[in-house]
Amino acid sequence: MEHICHSGNSIYMPASRRHQTSSDLPKVAVVSPLNSIPLDACPMPCLQSEISSRPANYYSSAKVCSSLPLSTSQVESKSADTQLSEMCGIRVPSVFSAARNALYTRYTPRNWFDSYNRLLQANDLAQKNSECFVYDSKRLEEELADLGKANQENSTRKLGDRICDIAFWQSELDVEIGKMKQEIDDLNRARRIVEKFLAETENYLHITQECLYAREKRQGTDLVHDDVEVKLLKEVDTVRTVQNGLQTLINDARVQEGLNRAALHELEYDKANKFMALQIDESAHSMHNGSAFVSLYDGVECIDQTQSVPETWNKHVSDIIKRSQSERTASRKLRERIVAELAHAGKTLSDMWEAVNAALSQRIRELTDARNQIQASLGKTLQSIADTEKEIEDLKVAIKEKEEYLKTASSRLNERLKRPGMENCRDPAMNQLICEVKLIKESIEELKNQLLRSETVLQELLYLRTAKEGELVCKQNSLFIDREKCLALRTQWPGGPMSGAANAILCPNHPISSFGLCSYK
Repeated sequence: MEHICHSGNSIYMPASRRHQTSSDLPKVAVVSPLNSIPLDACPMPCLQSEISSRPANYYSSAKVCSSLPLSTSQVESKSADTQLSEMCGIRVPSVFSAARNALYTRYTPRNWFDSYNRLLQANDLAQKNSECFVYDSKRLEEELADLGKANQENSTRKLGDRICDIAFWQSELDVEIGKMKQEIDDLNRARRIVEKFLAETENYLHITQECLYAREKRQGTDLVHDDVEVKLLKEVDTVRTVQNGLQTLINDARVQEGLNRAALHELEYDKANKFMALQIDESAHSMHNGSAFVSLYDGVECIDQTQSVPETWNKHVSDIIKRSQSERTASRKLRERIVAELAHAGKTLSDMWEAVNAALSQRIRELTDARNQIQASLGKTLQSIADTEKEIEDLKVAIKEKEEYLKTASSRLNERLKRPGMENCRDPAMNQLICEVKLIKESIEELKNQLLRSETVLQELLYLRTAKEGELVCKQNSLFIDREKCLALRTQWPGGPMSGAANAILCPNHPISSFGLCSYK
């Protein structure tokens, strides 16, 4: 229903505001109707007569009773049906169109009174609904404020719990990182000791080979495959076997060091992530509504970049720590193996070293005894040679003396052959002279035979002397090689500065941990 009212020269139309395109008032939000409102929730509406003033301009124009007819348009002032010029044949100005239209838009007082009452009732209902809406809005604001505060406190508590969890695992990671670093240092120290011990075995092997090369310079019958040479060859095999075992330990230690460093990298990487997450969560935990850097990020709740849940998150860090502990256990077992292998290798090499030294000492004693015996025998031989030479000289003198006797006897016989006639008698003197000559010749022959035998004996003695002197030279050479070259090289452990560590491994009373081999954590 349209009410066209005029006052004096002004015309106004309080029609429904649904047809207005612009207004100076703010837009009214669309509110769903309240189906059931408790009686005690809203105040009782007041009578219109008790209200001194009411905002009828806005609310009354916004409420239109649907039971009354509405006119959706105003009669156009320029319409042909409303022009006075059609009736009187003259052109009337448009200012009179309002007066003419008023003749056809009149209502009864009853209609006016009903419309006025309906407007007041609609205003009262709208005011009551507005008061209920304000009450419900305040109650909803309080409930939502309490709920928001509770949610924020719950979120803060959850963030605090998360910070505690991160701090706990971060402390566990710190402890494990410290243990892993210590284990890496211990294993590295053990590997370097094995490498130094391996270098010592090179000196050991060099000494053994030098002994073998030196003993190749023995002469004559002394170039024998004796017990010393057997033990030296066995020592070479033992050293090479030990070197292979030590090299295997070094390779295993390097592989384990790589695994330890990989586990340490995982620990440090996870610790760095947890440190960053801890800073972020602490920053989020310290935020409140009055924080300067708080802003609205619309739609951020729809972004899901999570990669784990608390169960998988705990399992992930637990698996990292377990892997690190497993690698530390393997590294500790490897260090125990290194200690055992070094102790066994050191004992094996020491036993072999002592066995070769004992064989060398025994061989040196044998050579010394043989040399002394040869020297004593050579002295006797030289004495025999001297005696034989003197005997030969005596035999020669005796032969010369016998020859003088022979000359005298033969001269006597020759002289008596000059006797004349019957005087040349074979008297006893003649027989004696003949017998004397024969005896002297036999004596000379025996002396010459004895001289020949003496010269033969002398030649044998001279040959024996030469042989003994040559053997003595060989024994002296062998003794020099075994004692001055071989045993002199083997008087001390070929480890140099590292020999203390090797001896410490061999000594059961020496604390191996002082060399960093058993510092278990």
